[in-house]
Amino acid sequence: MKKILSLLTFVLILFFGTITLIFAQEVTKKSWVVRGSDYIESVFYLGNQEIAREKTSVKGIYDQTGEIPNGKVTFSDEGNKTYGEEYYQSGKKDGEAKTFYENGQLKTEAYYKDGVLQTTKEYYNDGHLRFEGDYTDARDSKDYKEAGIGKLYFKDGKLKYEWHFTQTDKVGFRKAYNQNGELVYEAYYDEDGKLIEEHKGGQEHASAESKQK
Repeated sequence: MKKILSLLTFVLILFFGTITLIFAQEVTKKSWVVRGSDYIESVFYLGNQEIAREKTSVKGIYDQTGEIPNGKVTFSDEGNKTYGEEYYQSGKKDGEAKTFYENGQLKTEAYYKDGVLQTTKEYYNDGHLRFEGDYTDARDSKDYKEAGIGKLYFKDGKLKYEWHFTQTDKVGFRKAYNQNGELVYEAYYDEDGKLIEEHKGGQEHASAESKQK
């Protein structure tokens, strides 16, 4: 009887020890830009074992193999010399994501929902805000970089460039400023993305379609 109990105890210790080791292992990701292409390839590891791969472009994931566990994933980008952490749910980014410069300074902070970027902020390496974007009400756009609401700043904190293309507002715009804060360019677009009018250096230019109306 004592031998059976001892054997059972040993099996239980081995089982729970293995489970603890599995959960203690960190899920990590390494990414790089594939030469001659417009996508990033990433490999996910559990400990030293590869568990998944994915290819992503600015519009999102378009190829994925393997299974990414739910929860936190730490990552590194050797090309950009950055590192950080993000969270996954059902194989997609979900929740907070942060990227840091090599010196530990925060580079980006973003929030994802079901794999879709909702909001993001980017910082210069001195900590000043460089860019902020809100895509929660963004129009469907081929130019993903200028969807939703975006603002780009000079290092001194002054607004450099902004855009506003949302589903709620029928008229969207792009605006650019110089370092003195003066408006140097603005353009307005209808809900289909067609140019309505633009202003350059104080001069107004209507689109050919507007002139015909």
